[in-house]
Amino acid sequence: MSRISGEDRTLKLKRLVPAVLGLLILAVYFGLYFYAASGSMRQVLIYFLVIAGLYFSATWLHAATVTNAIGLLLLLLDGTHRWPVTTVGLAVVLAGTALVPYYYENISKLIRAGYMKTGSSLKHKLNDLESELVNVEKERSALEEEIDKINQLYVLGRELVEHVELEDVLEHLQRILLNRPGVSDVAVFSWQKSGWIVLSCSSPDLNEKLLAYLNGQKNLRAEKGIKQLPPPEFMDGRSITFWPIRLDKELMAGVLIIAKNEFAGRYAEESDIFIPQIALGLKRTRLFAEVRDRSRVDGLTGLYLRRYFFERLQTEIQRARRYSGIFSLLMLDIDLFKKVNDTYGHIVGDKVLCGVSRVLVDCVRPGDLVGRYGGEEFVILVPMSPGEEVLRTAEEINRIVSSKEFLADKEKFRVTISIGISHYPRDGASPEDLLSAADQALYWVKGHGRNGVKEFSALDPGAPAP
Repeated sequence: MSRISGEDRTLKLKRLVPAVLGLLILAVYFGLYFYAASGSMRQVLIYFLVIAGLYFSATWLHAATVTNAIGLLLLLLDGTHRWPVTTVGLAVVLAGTALVPYYYENISKLIRAGYMKTGSSLKHKLNDLESELVNVEKERSALEEEIDKINQLYVLGRELVEHVELEDVLEHLQRILLNRPGVSDVAVFSWQKSGWIVLSCSSPDLNEKLLAYLNGQKNLRAEKGIKQLPPPEFMDGRSITFWPIRLDKELMAGVLIIAKNEFAGRYAEESDIFIPQIALGLKRTRLFAEVRDRSRVDGLTGLYLRRYFFERLQTEIQRARRYSGIFSLLMLDIDLFKKVNDTYGHIVGDKVLCGVSRVLVDCVRPGDLVGRYGGEEFVILVPMSPGEEVLRTAEEINRIVSSKEFLADKEKFRVTISIGISHYPRDGASPEDLLSAADQALYWVKGHGRNGVKEFSALDPGAPAP
């Protein structure tokens, strides 16, 4: 025989309740009917005590026992000493109903035990759900913090692409990374065929050390992802994270982030956000530089255009005025260039312009500025150079150009140039004055046989040497 569970027993006891109450009501009804008919008010009182005992036993368990005992005593004191069926039945009812409260108490205990068991299980489930809810809340908070951090990184990264000058991008990148937790130094390097070149470094005294260290890392240019580099001795235990910056799979630059060791993993993760933004920012600067150079440079000769040359001339005047500096201006013109075009054609004339331009660029210093002033006219800005040295440079240019041969339909020919020179501040303090002085010296040469060099100061014998 299978064991009956506590829940099944409780359910069966619950089903007995209506039957017991029905039988009790019937017994009371018939008892009242017969004893009222017999005129025995004592027996009616006994039935009343039975009902009262059952009622009060709801609050006091022994009430039914006490009242039924009183009723049974009254029944024994009836005096008839006759025990008809109804009297016996009443006595049985008095004895039986005293057990009813205990019966219900037992049912209550069973039900309470069932509730306690179910409640305990539900309480455990509730505790589990509350614990799970707390964990979910923690995960949600951590996720929100992570999303907020990523959004902040994207905002910082987007600021990089707002700049078009390389210096501005590098300065902004350095400022952003130095404000990140644990970062002590940031260096940006450009990759060239000859090796790495320092673009910017937050600690200038580390330039040479970091450059030598980076060039000593073998196969670093082949790295496609971020890499934790072994720190050198001068890093004092700090970590070095290398971010390769690529454009169209070609290595363009590299960023070194020097930070405390505990932050090394953080900047490995943040690289996925920063590297594309840095690459985009550098790409914008490159495109802007190309567009800017095209707007500054003559498409035929590769020399600076007149407008840009004039801007640089104004800047040089301001610099020389501030620091009491000197500079010189050379204006050059190809002699009888119209005859070259008329004789050999404009294509050959363009070759002559390009050939003369190459001579000018080769003869000046790296810091000098060579521009095409218009047509066959050229200008050269020579900063911080004594007048006699500028004169020697002009004479060397004149000599090389006049000895250079050009070819047109297997026919060789030469051209000559005339050069006029003005000096700041002796010959003028404004761009217009300096250009006018050089132009007057140039046309003096044109009027005196061409193929020569003349300083504006030489037109006035009383002027002191520059």
